[in-house]
Amino acid sequence: MRVFIAIEIDEQTKKKLNSIQESIKKYVNKGNFTISDNSHVTLRFIGDADEEELNGLKRAIDETASKAKPFTLSLDTLGHFPRKQKEIIWVGIKGQLDCLKELKRGLEEELAKAGFKKEEREYNPHITMVRQAVLDKPVEMVREEVNIPYAEIKVKSISLMESTRIDGELVYRSIYKKSVSNLEEQ
Repeated sequence: MRVFIAIEIDEQTKKKLNSIQESIKKYVNKGNFTISDNSHVTLRFIGDADEEELNGLKRAIDETASKAKPFTLSLDTLGHFPRKQKEIIWVGIKGQLDCLKELKRGLEEELAKAGFKKEEREYNPHITMVRQAVLDKPVEMVREEVNIPYAEIKVKSISLMESTRIDGELVYRSIYKKSVSNLEEQ
């Protein structure tokens, strides 16, 4: 089972992200747009995991969540990761980034205890809008022309997400979720 750990996005924010995507589409000649229901902020990509590893991931999520408190993030500007002739276009995150980085650090510690190798690259929180994008103008110009509305992301839980294909469509679904304020499992 392919999995990752994420912060899920509420429906109202997903609608705003969808409107951002519609604005971006004007500048994209070709690309794979993220389905609105798949919008999330990745905390850690895991990849394939067996039953034993899934149990370790759940324990790591439980421990991380037990030490965290709810906090608020919001949408920031457009950003990109260049990939040869194509781009990954994303919306950045701002707000209580110190809380997010502390959550990420705590998660990495718990994942290491569960036998998962620590992620070495710098954490760059974002929400992916489109992959393999071929743009008709530079990202910097698109950034200036696409309006990012204000939208809050209330971080109240951590989710273990499965990445699967249903009828040929990539679908992310929560298979385990834990509140970040010592509340009961949801």
